[in-house]
Amino acid sequence: MVSSKFDVTAECLRLSQAADRWKSTAPVERAELAKKTAQAVGEEADAWVRAAVAMKSVGLDDRMVGCNELLSVLRAEECATGPIATLRLLI
Repeated sequence: MVSSKFDVTAECLRLSQAADRWKSTAPVERAELAKKTAQAVGEEADAWVRAAVAMKSVGLDDRMVGCNELLSVLRAEECATGPIATLRLLI
């Protein structure tokens, strides 16, 4: 739920200003940032996937639900749509 104190106009302005700064960032700096971000994503990919699978695998009674096959499918889906998709956009 979005807080009622969230100022959309101010956030859009902040994003616009960041875009202006990004335009003036040298390509070598952009590449270095992408590389560092990709390394960080790789380091956290396992935890990212485990957390996403856990969120999708908890039943109403807070117990894990699903068979091994379902959990394998969820892991594959979360890998593809989480860390792998993010890395693909960075490279």
